[in-house]
Amino acid sequence: KKEIEGKNPNFLSARLFDKSHYEELWNTILSGKIWHGEFYNRKKNGDLYWELASITSIKNSKGEVVNFIAVKEDITERKRIEKELKEAKEQADYANKAKSEFLAMMSHEIRTPLNGIIGMSKLLNDLKLNDEQREYIQAINISSESLLTVINDILDYSKIESGKLEFEYKPFSPVSCILDSIKIFTLRAREKGILLEYEILNNIPQYVAGDVIRTRQILINLIGNAIKFTNEGQIKVNISSKEMHNENVEITYTVKDTGIGISKNNLEKLFQSFSQADSSISRKYGGTGLGLAISKRLSELMGGKIWVNSVLGEGSEFSFSIIAGKTTYIKPIETPQDFFDKQQIPEIKILLAEDNEINRLLALRILQKAKLNADVALNGEDAIRLFKEKEYDLILMDIQMPEMDGIEATSHIRNLSQSNDKPVIIAMTANAMTGDKEQYLLSGMNDYISKPIQKEELLEKIKRIQFSS
Repeated sequence: KKEIEGKNPNFLSARLFDKSHYEELWNTILSGKIWHGEFYNRKKNGDLYWELASITSIKNSKGEVVNFIAVKEDITERKRIEKELKEAKEQADYANKAKSEFLAMMSHEIRTPLNGIIGMSKLLNDLKLNDEQREYIQAINISSESLLTVINDILDYSKIESGKLEFEYKPFSPVSCILDSIKIFTLRAREKGILLEYEILNNIPQYVAGDVIRTRQILINLIGNAIKFTNEGQIKVNISSKEMHNENVEITYTVKDTGIGISKNNLEKLFQSFSQADSSISRKYGGTGLGLAISKRLSELMGGKIWVNSVLGEGSEFSFSIIAGKTTYIKPIETPQDFFDKQQIPEIKILLAEDNEINRLLALRILQKAKLNADVALNGEDAIRLFKEKEYDLILMDIQMPEMDGIEATSHIRNLSQSNDKPVIIAMTANAMTGDKEQYLLSGMNDYISKPIQKEELLEKIKRIQFSS
């Protein structure tokens, strides 16, 4: 007591706060209010500690401040925990950022050569081939599509884990979703001697509002698994619907097979990430173990759920539901298939900006087969130079290029043209992370195509441009 009595409390301060902190304290308590705040002070032995304080003034009958009273609490441990939590969060944020950057880089580095493999094999398939050559091309197609599925699964899982997976709700036909999904597996089922059929169990709405791509993704995964694990018998896909009290409808899809089935002990871990019912199944049939985990999260994010009934050696029945909105939809008039006939389309001036030689050749071949020609730029600077020399209707712009990338080149071209309508700029990108599309559109691009480039998708986008010309 004698050591501190009569001394200014400042001698205990660790000098962490600046002058304004104490000015605010004194202004508050001298005005008769209570000040709440923190101090970083020093103990007798020199140790530093945090304290939470509430301080107010005591006045006499004349209203003069004669004393002060303070209630203090040692919060050193709380501050330590808060600091550790903050550091842990920063480390987690850094790790997530590093993971996202790594996935974005890997997506680009894998999709770029994969675009060449898939695209060129499809162009080869259009040539006159003998049976042996066609068999080899088919093997390349199947292998590359399988690799693409694995890549997409990993990217989807990452987006789900980070809460960045996007959904696009628009009218679609629940029945067409089944038909489109089954069509993919018809040949494979026939090759295995499996009967693949579907059944509509009740009055299904003609159209509902939901995400058809994600719904089809779950259905394709379940049908694909059924074919993989069924050696004989049949696979039946059912669809049913149930009206809800609000403006929604519950759509339920079921895939039932006569395959190998799943033991009761293994059912619990079936929907866990990177897990399969049995390690021997993984060795025999392959797969990442992500498909069902992704399907579970997708169905839940669309308001539904997924479940399974199975008997080992007899088969499995997987079902999933989604909540969709009731809607009316007027189907647009279909474009004639011969739209790309030379007499039907006007000449349009196209610039292709692509640094990768194989992907450049692929895009040119797709355009040439549609009787369309294009000038070529090897990077963003080339694209700007050519644009200054010639007025283009359409620019197909790769994103990652040397010298100058596609986003920067687009910004320069928009400044030169002073218009967002012409030329139409379509991004061709191997990037597939959340936010990429928005970034491209904000930079002045009109649309984008993900690699591997699908011939039909590219020509359909060009077709729409020509309709609006």
